[in-house]
Amino acid sequence: KALSIQISMPQKDVEGVIRGDAVDENRLHTLGVLAEQGDLERQTAVNAYLVAAAFESRRQRLAQASRWAEEALRLSGQAPNALLLAAQIDIMRQQYREALYHLQLAQSLRLDSPDVLTLLGYTYYYLDGPEKANRYWKQSYALRPDGKLQELIRLTEKEEQVEGGFKQSESSHFVLNREGSEISESFSREILETL
Repeated sequence: KALSIQISMPQKDVEGVIRGDAVDENRLHTLGVLAEQGDLERQTAVNAYLVAAAFESRRQRLAQASRWAEEALRLSGQAPNALLLAAQIDIMRQQYREALYHLQLAQSLRLDSPDVLTLLGYTYYYLDGPEKANRYWKQSYALRPDGKLQELIRLTEKEEQVEGGFKQSESSHFVLNREGSEISESFSREILETL
């Protein structure tokens, strides 16, 4: 199951945390310390950590991206953008339970957010398959029509149909998987007995 997800965050690096091809960790640390001074400073630090997380994730440095996203959440645990970015990174790292946790919290803050619903679809695709994913993707599409999402829905509906025709037989040593009805159950048993 290979779906692609793109990091779609955040705004410009107004705090100057990106230097060349690296995150300026000293600058981030300074902003993190200043976050204790008030709401504006905290939001500035959260935004800087999100910029750093998005920068690292675009370069496939996912462990570092996750570190910065979690720092943003440490400063503001209910910042919707931080929850969404953390979930995107979790999905890319194949940490679907963590993504689900972040997305359920984000959904409690933004019940009808197409972004949250789309990411819930990705998460459930990997956890439970296309049927549950499509429920969320269709809700997202109804709120904000998108050509890529429409194509994803079409492809996974086709996948659902294939999985619906999937059959399995087994013996004590082998498992035979097949699709469709052209091979009878009795012929499948004969194959397994021969093996």
